[in-house]
Amino acid sequence: MALNSFLKLSPEYRDYVWGGDRLRPGHNPTAEAWVIWENDRIETGPLAGKTLGEAALEYGSDLLGEKAFARTGTRFPLLIKLLDCAQWLSLQVHPNDEQALRLEGPGQFGKTEAWHVLEAQPDAKLIAGVKPGTGAMKLADSILSGTVAEHSQYADVTQGDTIFMPAGTLHALGPGLLIYEVQQTSDWTYRVYDWGRPQTEKRRLHIEKSIQVTRPDFVAPIMP
Repeated sequence: MALNSFLKLSPEYRDYVWGGDRLRPGHNPTAEAWVIWENDRIETGPLAGKTLGEAALEYGSDLLGEKAFARTGTRFPLLIKLLDCAQWLSLQVHPNDEQALRLEGPGQFGKTEAWHVLEAQPDAKLIAGVKPGTGAMKLADSILSGTVAEHSQYADVTQGDTIFMPAGTLHALGPGLLIYEVQQTSDWTYRVYDWGRPQTEKRRLHIEKSIQVTRPDFVAPIMP
């Protein structure tokens, strides 16, 4: 069968504590819509009912393209989300491909991502890196002591800004932001600090892994 038509997907939603009500009015909090993801179901056409991942497994490079197929095989190479931020997200970091293999096992990928600001309330902020001059030892001590927010690089953002976030960048989104996020086909997230929220089974801190992968020398630029 020739793949010559658009694939309409059913998004999946994540109801994290920091979410708002813009993605699914009446379902508060809704934090994320995973709009292009390997487990999203195809709604229409001859592939209706299959997941995007199942279609990728069946059609390989005809669906994914040769470059993506060479890099990630039949796994769909991207995860695209919408994020509605009513509160600060946890301060977090993602591993690169080599670190994901070492820390999480065979077949795992790291996570480099980019954010595009769709909406921003006045004075909206985010964190995108570590303050210049913060060395690796000071950064590690601050992660261990729960004071890492003091050494984080805050930035004001407005609608239309774009931020490229290589793996290893300390980051967090602040309240009042609606974000379009493009990332590698991975959701490995190491939570560094969670603004005093109590840890639960689903929201744990990942202190040792965070120390291993966070880059103390990087601040992500804001591109208007």
